[in-house]
Amino acid sequence: MKNLSDDELRDIDDLVSNLAPDENSDPPVDEEVPENGSNGEAVSVETPALQESPSIDENPLNPTVLTVDLFKLISLQNDRLGILNKKIDVLTRLVELILRANLEEVE
Repeated sequence: MKNLSDDELRDIDDLVSNLAPDENSDPPVDEEVPENGSNGEAVSVETPALQESPSIDENPLNPTVLTVDLFKLISLQNDRLGILNKKIDVLTRLVELILRANLEEVE
């Protein structure tokens, strides 16, 4: 593989730094790694469930409350998708740089 130029290395550094989590994104959930059971079976890990707002519990049939909570959930998911799309774009650009470097080496 050919040696990358300083500009290409800077581009890769910029792309990799863009993969770091945004400060506005949700913090990562710390999961404990379970120990195997005494008989060698894996111990299940419980993942945290979405917290239901108290308003849903108080008014389960109130369509306004359900709609507001649904829009909040949709907004949160859209934000997460936006972050994932940015990371996919960065990874795509990184792959393009690597492929271009390999192609130049072959030629």
